[in-house]
Amino acid sequence: MLLLLAQIALADSFLTSVDLPLPRGSVAPGAAGPCGPEVTKLANSADAFEHAMILGACHGYDPNPALVSQVRKGTGPLHDLDLGWTLMYEATYGGKSQKEGEAAIRAAMKARASDPRVLLVSALVLAQEDLFVKQGSWDAPTARTREIVKIVHTAAALGRSAPDADFQRGLNAAVDYLVMYAVFEELAGDRADLSGGD
Repeated sequence: MLLLLAQIALADSFLTSVDLPLPRGSVAPGAAGPCGPEVTKLANSADAFEHAMILGACHGYDPNPALVSQVRKGTGPLHDLDLGWTLMYEATYGGKSQKEGEAAIRAAMKARASDPRVLLVSALVLAQEDLFVKQGSWDAPTARTREIVKIVHTAAALGRSAPDADFQRGLNAAVDYLVMYAVFEELAGDRADLSGGD
């Protein structure tokens, strides 16, 4: 069963199946690997969407300890987010870093509680943990999935306070993916609220 879930995660993943808009001038790497220059560049970026998309491209669809090592050495305003994202994706492939990854994500959310992009990426990482790492409920909402829905709503509210078309596109893409799983179907009924009523 664990192997089957890992195979599903290769094609479908909260971390690699949501297309988040990159800022102008940023390009995700074309091939997986340690991505030294790209990860170093992230130390100067505070755009959580950019971090998530670059890490996803660098990680690829196999365990990538070289990337984990590179991220651990990294710095910057979103270091906790990067570490949490990377460790949780490694945990999807059987890595033992799930607790450290969750702690890093929670630290990122606390440090940047008013950044809707950080919250949205964090929600996707926590969804990855719940369904693919912990093998949680795919159908019945749980305390964790309700927490993830709440984080998405908080991100949406923050996004409405400073409207940003790229954030809204990222939010729409995340919700479109989340509602493919029955455990998050309540978000489907919240689309008007999540888009500001548009």
